[in-house]
Amino acid sequence: MKISDIKNPRDVLEFMKSNIQYGWLDYNKEEHINNMENFRRLYRISSVEETLEHGMGTCIEQVMLMKFLLDKINIPNKVFCTRVYENEEFNSLDSDVHMHCFILYYDNYGVHQIEHPNWKRKGIHDYVSEEKAVYEISKIHEEMDNGKGRIVTEFYEAEPGLSFKEFNLYINGLDSYRKLGR
Repeated sequence: MKISDIKNPRDVLEFMKSNIQYGWLDYNKEEHINNMENFRRLYRISSVEETLEHGMGTCIEQVMLMKFLLDKINIPNKVFCTRVYENEEFNSLDSDVHMHCFILYYDNYGVHQIEHPNWKRKGIHDYVSEEKAVYEISKIHEEMDNGKGRIVTEFYEAEPGLSFKEFNLYINGLDSYRKLGR
């Protein structure tokens, strides 16, 4: 499937399934497929063009690519990041990553999530409201992280070249967030 074939959100999901796998480029442009080893040390956000060229991305790149595709067909959407809060002093390069980015799109039938990076939930999921979607998606990831409370933040861009820590600090700096959990 090609970008020019995309006409609706289901096509976006099919495009992702056909062309994009989970992986990331490090600062040397070396590919890491389905492997998070040294992620905090080496990761840098890829551009939409790099994601397409290499056929891979983390949840960050994948939601930005889906945003690009949905924008191209004029489907309203928003991107969010759900994560265990890490302040700017947090610098454990060996810690697990407790973050997931996701995209919601909106139509006359409601609010929908296109999930591709999380292979356990790959598909389109329907919700009655944005608030319910954000809450339920964050709860799913909270359960995956053994009950660690999460913060959800809407974000607007993922600047290529940022490290994981720099991206986390950008997300922390956004004013609008919802604290979920206990």
